[in-house]
Amino acid sequence: MASPAAGLKTLAVITGANSGLGLHLAKALYRSGRFTHLVLACRSTEKGAKGVEEVKQQPHAADVDVQCLQVGRLGGLCSKIPPP
Repeated sequence: MASPAAGLKTLAVITGANSGLGLHLAKALYRSGRFTHLVLACRSTEKGAKGVEEVKQQPHAADVDVQCLQVGRLGGLCSKIPPP
């Protein structure tokens, strides 16, 4: 996949990214170089922080952070994600 055009910011939000399939997807997206910012949306910010550290071990340099996501409160997540 091609990396973003100069100056273009791209964002990916991955749910359940602290383990399993979500974590593998986060690592793959990070390695792809296609995104400038990844948000790992997890129920536990503590577990999500561990996922962030695992993702950052991959070769690339995107911004990665974790946001708490409670499935019953999806509107709350959108207000926390910074605009690209």
